[in-house]
Amino acid sequence: MVDERLMSARAIINTPREDREGDIIVPQGVQLENFRKNPVVLWEHGLGEITRPIAKCQHPDGGLALEVEEEHISATSYFTEKCLESVQIFHLIAEGLVRATSVRAVPLKSFTRKTSNDGIGIVLEEWELIEWSWGALGVNPDAIARTIDRGTIEGRKITEPLLKSLKAVLPPKNHTLNDESSYPDRSGIAV
Repeated sequence: MVDERLMSARAIINTPREDREGDIIVPQGVQLENFRKNPVVLWEHGLGEITRPIAKCQHPDGGLALEVEEEHISATSYFTEKCLESVQIFHLIAEGLVRATSVRAVPLKSFTRKTSNDGIGIVLEEWELIEWSWGALGVNPDAIARTIDRGTIEGRKITEPLLKSLKAVLPPKNHTLNDESSYPDRSGIAV
């Protein structure tokens, strides 16, 4: 959800679904104490040429703009007109060209599990949120899946070629937090 007047964009930034790396980050396990002190939003985790924050995850009244629900974490980013990259990225989001989000997490309590492609993944039961980012391609496929389910981008029907390419990056829906049968013993190696 985009608010042009407030220059803000809301998104689901985490779900308990297996990501492209085979990991699962449990939404209810998030620790926010340090993030509240510096609620920054970056572009691609600040790993490219845009290293400074592009937005803040803080309402104009000063409250944290992040909600932890049973099956997801949603957050709002407030962009600034004082930074050209912030303005440009906001417009890409508003136009529907950028939809992906990703969280940077520090594991506090975790275990390993077998992934849907027979690899090894990590389940982060408890974790600290360092920052979250907007990006061209997120790790968590649910951000893309919600757009596909809606069938539109900025009120326009998704074209067939674009719909095909979006569906191509979605993994099978057979591994979620509630699928305990696919996990190995919980005494696995902690990260």
